[in-house]
Amino acid sequence: MFSKYFLPLIQKPLVTADRLSPDKGKMFEAYGTKAFPNSGFGAGCPIAPSPSRNAAGSEKAYDGGIGVAASMVIGQSRGKDGGLTSGLGGQGIPSPVVDLCAGHMGAYAREVDDSGRPISYNPNFMVDAAHITAWALENPDEIMQLPDGSIGERRMTSAVGLSADNINIQAKGEGGIKIAASSTNRNSQGQKNLGNPGIDLLVGDGESQQPVVLGRNLLELLAGMAKEQDDIRGTLEQFVRLQGNFNDKLIDHKHGSPFWGSQTAPSFEVMYEGFKQTFQRVADVETGMIFTIINKETGGSNYFNPVSKKYILSGLVTTG
Repeated sequence: MFSKYFLPLIQKPLVTADRLSPDKGKMFEAYGTKAFPNSGFGAGCPIAPSPSRNAAGSEKAYDGGIGVAASMVIGQSRGKDGGLTSGLGGQGIPSPVVDLCAGHMGAYAREVDDSGRPISYNPNFMVDAAHITAWALENPDEIMQLPDGSIGERRMTSAVGLSADNINIQAKGEGGIKIAASSTNRNSQGQKNLGNPGIDLLVGDGESQQPVVLGRNLLELLAGMAKEQDDIRGTLEQFVRLQGNFNDKLIDHKHGSPFWGSQTAPSFEVMYEGFKQTFQRVADVETGMIFTIINKETGGSNYFNPVSKKYILSGLVTTG
């Protein structure tokens, strides 16, 4: 028996009758998967909703088969909500676009509404499962609802947008991967570029962004700080030695007595404190300085040595 404080986790079905066309929905509701023998096996047509597109007059679409909610569309750009009158293309401004989508409407995909009327989808970066779009002219940050970041909002520009639960980029050859923010002489609108753009790596709302550290400059700074540490330690070591010599003389210090100028015995209180500080100077101060040398050299060997596993510079990734 389940407690009122506990609800069992039930796996969400891949498809339900209300998400299919009326005919398929009735068959699925009455007989389940038995009504669709061998459906989907061998990469065949599965039991899944495949909504139709709310198509515009300028669009040429290459749709997937039955049960495959995927397409490639060439046409004019649409805006944030994907409606026919949104975005630059919806305003009559020439904005050629190539739009690839796998998983129209994402988890909300269905062919009919609750009243059984057919549903048509609009392209939507927030809802579609995986989406790639190339715009000749658009406001890409507005459509993808991205924060401004340090670069700011990009408007009236060509752009490529990618959106999915996860994005993988793999270079299988030895050429590697280049992510470049390097201006050409002129942009896609023929306007002269006046400076190099930046690169924003955004997390969340982008409000907590900070500049990326340049590794070689950081290494140079840390090496300078390590040298300053050596200089300070050397100065302290010289002071400890000079102070130690003075303390040794003070321990053995004697005064002349009024009895024919003969010397008195040393002060036992001074001798006690003197011998104690001598021991502590050797045990704590001088030993501590030796260990700082060892620790510094060990740290330098671990983090400043290019062949070390903990070397602070990446051998394969650079920025600038």
